Amino acid sequence: MNLSTYSGFRIYKGEILPVTLKRVLLEQLNLMLILSESFSDNPDYATHEIRKTTKRIRAVYRLFRNALGDETYICEKELFGSLSNLLAEQRVSAVHLEILEGIARDEKNPVGEKLMNEMISAHQQSHLQLTKQLTDNHEMVLSIKQIINRESEKLGRAPMIVCHYHDIVEGLKGTYSSGKKCLDVVTVQPGTENYHNLRKKVKLIWNQLILLRPLWPAIITPMIRQMDLLAEKLGTDHDLAELENLFVSGKAGNYSEASLLKLTAYITKRRKSGQKAILNSALKLYAEKPAAFADRMESYCRLFWGEENY
Repeated sequence: MNLSTYSGFRIYKGEILPVTLKRVLLEQLNLMLILSESFSDNPDYATHEIRKTTKRIRAVYRLFRNALGDETYICEKELFGSLSNLLAEQRVSAVHLEILEGIARDEKNPVGEKLMNEMISAHQQSHLQLTKQLTDNHEMVLSIKQIINRESEKLGRAPMIVCHYHDIVEGLKGTYSSGKKCLDVVTVQPGTENYHNLRKKVKLIWNQLILLRPLWPAIITPMIRQMDLLAEKLGTDHDLAELENLFVSGKAGNYSEASLLKLTAYITKRRKSGQKAILNSALKLYAEKPAAFADRMESYCRLFWGEENY
């Protein structure tokens, strides 16, 4: 992970928190608007980056939930979740193609080069058709831009909210606690949906920690890197599960049952191996109790801003 990618997604020493909240959200909305202009040139990149930006925005609203209130948080969460979902099908298709290409390069490819190339070629065609539908849907692109502009104008007019670092700590504690609960569920019921829920919580706290990195970079940066690695592992598990479902459903194409069984067995083996690494990493990252984690983060906030300011 290149942390410089997120250089605009942070707080500044001496800046009051209400300014941080508004500035960060406006920066992300502006980035999303720029990305929406590149749909026709590089739709795969634009789709992926816009979806990541919606997740960052939702992470910020979650972090400041105590100060903003539940009504605002839920409204914005649903809005940007819906916006992300508009692009989900195209993104999933791109991920499926990436995984198929990865299997083809694997020395343990269970079905041979010829069949994998056939599957990749067929999926490339369907992905191109899906992408063309997306880029030709000018009303959807216009709708995305209208949402972004409306949100930017609303933020620009909105009065400053009253918040301090205790609000941030409570938000972070809630995110950490929900992730720990998801991990507890996964250890007992290691199903695909439970792993996916854990992934969402890991991505959420990852985004929040990136924002808070300036509090104490030497301490928080390693946490960010470890959360990023964990999120990648969870993402791979989810993507493999999605591809497996595609094979099982018969929507992958007209291939022999024997070949599909070999592919699903290959995916199952990869997932089991990856899930062992996931649990090892997650148990370390969620070793603290939420209260202890919150106390530690609050001490960083006090050192960064100074007790007298809050």
